[in-house]
Amino acid sequence: MKPRMYVISRYGSTNVCAHDYYSCHGGFEGEENVIHYTSMAGAKKFFTREAAQAFIDAELPLWAKNTHSAVGMSGLDLLTLAPDDYVKLLKWEENRRIEKVTLHINPEDSKGIKIMEFYDRLAVIHGLDPSKVRYDCTKISVSRNIQSNIFEALDAECSDPCYSGMMWSARGPKTFVELPDDTVELLDGFFRSSDGKLFPFNLKIVFGKFIQNGLSCYSTVKFTVLPCRHYQYHGQRLKSFL
Repeated sequence: MKPRMYVISRYGSTNVCAHDYYSCHGGFEGEENVIHYTSMAGAKKFFTREAAQAFIDAELPLWAKNTHSAVGMSGLDLLTLAPDDYVKLLKWEENRRIEKVTLHINPEDSKGIKIMEFYDRLAVIHGLDPSKVRYDCTKISVSRNIQSNIFEALDAECSDPCYSGMMWSARGPKTFVELPDDTVELLDGFFRSSDGKLFPFNLKIVFGKFIQNGLSCYSTVKFTVLPCRHYQYHGQRLKSFL
């Protein structure tokens, strides 16, 4: 089950009942930098693995840094062991801010290319090396004409009439007829490194009009504060919740 919150474990323990999880640290009976441990239910919790690791790096005593790591708690564990923390998680997910970038690309830039080639072009726009990037197709939306252009390239690759639809369903973006032609909407998290690390949008590159590696693009950047619900991460469009 996908982790929903994270705790700091010593020696990689994942036993929810064991007292192997960081609670706090400080002076105790004349000793400094003593770590107090508790069960997973009472442990200090973090909303992301990155936040837990940052706490280890910045706050834990030097002797403890290499023996402690972030481990995940599932939503079911949270609900049964720490219901108050589960409520905090839901509120955090509800109030998260989503970063959205809208790109208006040149009409020629989506013609004659397949899905992954299109994603690679978007990586180039953001100054990323396509060979080092993975893409989350649930965090991209395109206009109808971009879908039609890519379908033409897929149809040329395979004569099976079902092939284009199957490929689009498996790895293609969401298509919205109300988007203007040649428009792409990207959500934060579309670009990730090969190890899953998030690539933030490169604001220095996406502002304004430019030409890079033969790809011309005019980009309009919007950072819209939207209420986020946990089911938005499964392909639901943010506009539905405005």
